[in-house]
Amino acid sequence: MDGLLDGLLNVFLDGHLDVFLDAVLDALQYGILDDPLYALLDAVLDALLDGILDSPLDAPLNALLDVLLNVFLNALLDGLFDALLYGLLNALFYALLIAHLDGFLDDPLDALLKAFLDVFLDVLLDITLNIHLSWLSGFLLDVGKRIL
Repeated sequence: MDGLLDGLLNVFLDGHLDVFLDAVLDALQYGILDDPLYALLDAVLDALLDGILDSPLDAPLNALLDVLLNVFLNALLDGLFDALLYGLLNALFYALLIAHLDGFLDDPLDALLKAFLDVFLDVLLDITLNIHLSWLSGFLLDVGKRIL
């Protein structure tokens, strides 16, 4: 699995987005990326394959998606969900959640962005819960060692 992700990340970073998307599509078809953490990739891939992001007007959104995917994949592959990144993800999670709840994303034109944010929030919530659980287990282990 790590080899597949390293290969995907390399072609993505080299700017070969079409090769990257083909590789991800193949992986999705074979069930390799069934883990919920890859729901973000799946959603963006669907949008790109359906031609939703083909308009020249969508260039800024494409650039944003490229950056988000790059950061997300790098952090995932390098295990960089440390305190700094956790704080950033937590802040982003709450900002997006508040915008979502306040109805800022209710316009029909924002359907794609809303779908993207829904998936992104699910991924962030999953990551946030995992970080809390790993921190709690580490804390309890440390307390147990000190008691012994």
